[in-house]
Amino acid sequence: MVEVIVSLLLLAVAVLGFSAMQMRAVKATDETLIRSDAMVAVRNIAEDMRLHPTADMKQRYRDAIAAHGTSANPATYAAAIPAAPGTNCATSACTAAQQVDYTAHQAMRLAADNQMMLNALDCPGAGLVRVCLIASWGETTPTVGGGNEDCISDQGTYNRGSSCVVLETY
Repeated sequence: MVEVIVSLLLLAVAVLGFSAMQMRAVKATDETLIRSDAMVAVRNIAEDMRLHPTADMKQRYRDAIAAHGTSANPATYAAAIPAAPGTNCATSACTAAQQVDYTAHQAMRLAADNQMMLNALDCPGAGLVRVCLIASWGETTPTVGGGNEDCISDQGTYNRGSSCVVLETY
């Protein structure tokens, strides 16, 4: 009788261990998916910035992305982004400036729909002027600083426990 109880106890511990492993695997899969989406988002922004190589257009792009980049969480970030861009360049002709505003809006809306936040700012610690495109999710904000919620430090390294990706572009 005691052997049966001991074997059932061992079976229960094994089942709990297996369940915990499965939960960790699901969490890792979710993290990988959102990290992949974040990399796609910042890469697309970098490519769009290269389409408009003048300093004025890059600054306009940067300003448009950075306008809401210091939001406290993905919900306030999503609420701050206008529902529609000023001009819909998919259905009408646009100037270069309108195209920048439109593509920046599309990138921000896509990020918000995926529970992410975007920001564009000068890269810390870079001798040259580089723009850091940051996508963050969860409790991490796409900002630079030493706080627990900041993505990267003032030296340009990832903060411990941050949930974000940084792409340095020029």
